Amino acid sequence: MEQIVAAIVSTNTQSEHELKQLRHTLAKNHAIILASAHQIDAALSAIDPRVNTLGYVYLLYAHAPTRVTHLRGSLLDRLGTRTRTRTQVGESCRRTH
Repeated sequence: MEQIVAAIVSTNTQSEHELKQLRHTLAKNHAIILASAHQIDAALSAIDPRVNTLGYVYLLYAHAPTRVTHLRGSLLDRLGTRTRTRTQVGESCRRTH
């Protein structure tokens, strides 16, 4: 991931040729980026999105499925807990009546 961040930060964003090279580098290393998803938050903090927009957005895009899966799992956990709690409350009410 460090090499990818270095490639992003060192790209001359005023050069169309360098931006195309960066896009190619990011696409070629997509599997590595996905495998390093746990490092993307730190990588994003090292990149200035105003200057290195292409690299920043690419990392956000690569990180999005990870975040969605995490949020979905977290939401399902909460709903499952809430459902069990309601069930337990319902059973308690039936026992007392």
